[in-house]
Amino acid sequence: MRSILWGAAVLVASAMAQPASAQTVTSFYTGKDVLDQCKTDRKWCTGYIMGVVDGVTSYASYTKSRQIFCIPSGPTAGEITDAVIAYLKTKPDLQYDASSYVMLALHDAYPCSKS
Repeated sequence: MRSILWGAAVLVASAMAQPASAQTVTSFYTGKDVLDQCKTDRKWCTGYIMGVVDGVTSYASYTKSRQIFCIPSGPTAGEITDAVIAYLKTKPDLQYDASSYVMLALHDAYPCSKS
């Protein structure tokens, strides 16, 4: 496990070492793509959202950064998915990357305490 984390850290560090002009940010899905997919495939939708949750929380833990959202131990994956879908439905234009919308939705639904 430690070697996998070390390898991932090396890959991230090498990507960050490139000059800004060489870096390209690519989004696989827009918010609209995810909302449309959530309307027809709930399992895919939940998997995508929980993948964002896992990725963001793992990154924050690994880098010791501040959490963007704080999901308590109670909500199920289905309830978390419902919160994200409800948020996406309130946005008229979902043209940007879906993971950002998911993070914003979770930040609104599960804010961290300010202590």
